[in-house]
Order: sequence, then C-alpha cells, then structure tokens
Amino acid sequence: MTNQNDREDFQLKDFEAEFGYQQAVRVGNSIYVAGTVSLTNDGIPRDVGDMAAQVRNAYADVVASLAHFGATLSHVVREAIFVTDMELFLKKGLPERLRAYEGHRRPAGAPWVQVPRLAHVDFLFEVEVYAILSE
Repeated sequence: MTNQNDREDFQLKDFEAEFGYQQAVRVGNSIYVAGTVSLTNDGIPRDVGDMAAQVRNAYADVVASLAHFGATLSHVVREAIFVTDMELFLKKGLPERLRAYEGHRRPAGAPWVQVPRLAHVDFLFEVEVYAILSE
C-alpha cells in the first residue's frame, strides 16, 4: 500500500502554482502527467493555430516531466488526447504524435476526444499520460 510519503510532485512551468496544480506526480512506481498543452513558461499559449507545433511542444513537455522521474515515453501505459478539431489532428497532429513515440514502446489505446474548447480558446490539443516505472 502506498502512503502520502511516497508521493513526489513536479512543477514544470512557473505559473502552475498559481492554478493550484503540479504538472506531474509520482506515487510509488506510478507517474501521472497532467493535461499538457503548448505553453510558454509563463503560461501563454504557443503556436496559435498550428496543430503540428502544439502537439510537438506538448509532447516535449511530457518528455521533460517524465524525465524528472527517470522515465521515458516507453514507460507510458495510457494516454488521453483532447482536440478541438479531430480531422485537423489526424492530418497534422497525429504524425507529430507518432514521431514523439519513435523508438519507444507505445501505450495502450485510450480515448481521443473532440471537445468544443479546451482551457484557452487558442489550445487545439491536450494530452495527459500515465506511466509506470519498473520496480
């Protein structure tokens, strides 16, 4: 059984504390990476209107979050993807997602959901991941 002392938090960007969350949390050998979008360190949307760049930058932040705990994309067992335009994601974003996973084991299938809007009107893509470190 895991207790709160087994928890490690990780803040990737300066603004996260203002919104009351951590970018990632490790409990035992499980890592939970919060919904990740394309943002500057100050929390300003990047790559407005560019699905491919938003996907690329979101996965770069996921990789950085995982690396803090000694993990890689190969440790990801599940991810959830949220987009504002599924057709645009399939055309421009999916190739970037596939590139991110090159050389890594891929996660189990999980939801890809089209939503009317994400937290900011300029976000086109958001991904959250769950990873397991080897014991």
